[in-house]
Amino acid sequence: MKNYNVYKLFPTPIYHFEIENFKKLNIELESYILDLKKKDKDGQRKSNYGGWHSPFFDQKNDNTPKKFASIIQNLLKKIFTDEMGWKYNPDKVKITVMWSIINKKDSFNIQHNHPNAYLSASYYVKVPKNSGNIKFFDPKVQKNIRYPKIKNYTDTSAVITEITPKEGDLLIFPAFTAATWIYVNWNSSILLLIILGVSIADTSAYFVGKKLGKTQLLANTSPGKTLEGLIGACVITPISLALIAFFLDYQFIGFFIFGLILTPISFIGDIVFSYVKRCRNKKDSSNLIPGHGGFIDLLDGTIAVLTFFIAYDLSDIFNLR
Repeated sequence: MKNYNVYKLFPTPIYHFEIENFKKLNIELESYILDLKKKDKDGQRKSNYGGWHSPFFDQKNDNTPKKFASIIQNLLKKIFTDEMGWKYNPDKVKITVMWSIINKKDSFNIQHNHPNAYLSASYYVKVPKNSGNIKFFDPKVQKNIRYPKIKNYTDTSAVITEITPKEGDLLIFPAFTAATWIYVNWNSSILLLIILGVSIADTSAYFVGKKLGKTQLLANTSPGKTLEGLIGACVITPISLALIAFFLDYQFIGFFIFGLILTPISFIGDIVFSYVKRCRNKKDSSNLIPGHGGFIDLLDGTIAVLTFFIAYDLSDIFNLR
């Protein structure tokens, strides 16, 4: 078959505008937003973790959001009629709600969409260097449908798209599109979290095993490893990570699940490394850290968990509520 047609059906458009003369507008918006933050320091808890979410803007009584809304309103009308081809009177298109999010380092927004609306928009007032990207997910990829792994991302295969915005950028997209804001250096935080989790797992397994341990698991390879210690680590580690996440204002369910996954993987890595050391007639690299031996002994579980994490791309578990 020499010739064939490709019908690119059901597109998910993302409209990227660069607002003219945005600097003056951004100064007004920043002042307005910071004033809201002074009045409501805690903010609201929506899709944001670690960041501040403002109350809804008062579009009727406050001049700044009213001015901002009028700018977006004209763009929305054009998209409604010229681009999307929807059968609506453009003069009746209204912005229902507006709000602001201030994300600090390591803050992020979980994957979410905006029901009860036709379009959503995201405008950027301040974008410091390396502050992050917005990630869009293909709404057609359903959880109960098998979807192949992507080798090369094209306009017909991409299921995730990332955009790095700059100040004055406005993104408008269908409200059913799931989006998330990711901190660009989140990978370093994941590594620190893995090291912390492995340390908690090893230490809790050591002390629980020392106090309650009776059932050896692998006497020839690692006689100190007990079933009771492993069970203790599987209980203590996820609870500890969840509590840490809770007090740092991150979502704790994802961290709890991460602890459940991390503990047995770390244990397997520890066993493999112990076997290698036994073959070389070594037990620990040193006795510096109780439950670990030396600093190098921390690497066995860390390497195993990090490899598993990358291989199966477990980063999405941190988007769980």
